[in-house]
Parts: sequence; C-alpha cells; structure tokens
Amino acid sequence: HIVLLALSTSLFSQIKRGKNFFDSDSSKVSEIYHYSLKDSTLEGTYEAFYLNGSLKTYGWYTDNLPDSVWHYYYENGRKKVVGRFSKGIPRGLWKYYFENGNMKSEGRLNGTKKEGPWNFYFENDGKKSSGNYVDDQKQGIWNYFFEDGSIKAQTIIENGIGEYAEFYPSGTRRMEGKNVNDKSEGEWIY
Repeated sequence: HIVLLALSTSLFSQIKRGKNFFDSDSSKVSEIYHYSLKDSTLEGTYEAFYLNGSLKTYGWYTDNLPDSVWHYYYENGRKKVVGRFSKGIPRGLWKYYFENGNMKSEGRLNGTKKEGPWNFYFENDGKKSSGNYVDDQKQGIWNYFFEDGSIKAQTIIENGIGEYAEFYPSGTRRMEGKNVNDKSEGEWIY
C-alpha cells in the first residue's frame, strides 16, 4: 500500500494547475487548467469563464485532447451544449440548448458528422423536426411539425433525394414535390 501511495503521489505531483487572466493585475480569471510538468500537455480538468465570472466551459483533458463529457454555458449560466469527446473527437449523444434553457437539438455525433436519430425543437418548446442521419446526410423519414405539435411536412429521403409533402394545420395537403439535398427541384403540385 505504501508503494502505491508513493506512486500516485509522484504522478499527481507531475501535474500542475495554471491560470490565465482577462486583465494584467490578475483579478479576473479567464481559465483554469491542469498541465503536465513533463511536456506541458493539458491533463485533467479545464474551466473557462466569462468576464463576469460565470462558467463558460468545463471539461477534462487527457494527453492534450478533450476526453470526457464537456459542458458549455451561456453567460447567464444556463447550459448551451453538453457532449462527450473521446481522444479529442466528438462521440455519442450531444445536446444543444437555447439561451432560455429549452432544448434546441439532440442527437449522436461521430466526429463532426451527425449519425442516427436527431430531434430539433422550437425555442418555446415542442418538437420542430425529427429524423435520421447516415454519415451526416438526412436519410429515411423526416417529420416537420407546427408549434402545436401537428404535422407540417414529411419527406422520405434516400441518398439525398426525397419526396416532400407539406400540410395545412388542418392536415390537408398543401404542396408536394421532389427535394434534392434539401432544395426543391422539378415539378411541384400546389
């Protein structure tokens, strides 16, 4: 047990805490970080702050790369983004928020690409659209909603090409046509 304690103390003493400041008299902290004495790489917790002192970013570095769940905040203290990095690469579930605290969007990232089911929301709450991404491209059935939750439009997309139908709030069809890479193309029926 004594050897293990000495080893962990030795490793821990290799990491130091650093601070950067907004001002020359070092009264307003802009970030707090931990780094390795051996090679100056970032190791451990990282925090960035707004000028008013509220937390802007919180996460963890391993070998100079973001490697954990990272939290980003608006200046008012509310969540802005929460997502996981793995060895510097965004992976897994990411959640984005409006400044009022309501969910903006949520889905999985694989690097910078959206993968799998994604949901997008109106700022005042309620689902705005939902569908699936494959390699950062919309694929399959996508539904779009009015703020009251009723269906506004639907498109079925395969390899960037989709059949699009839009509806009135009553549910009657308003228009339909072909979309290529999210842009109207060809003949449309109104």
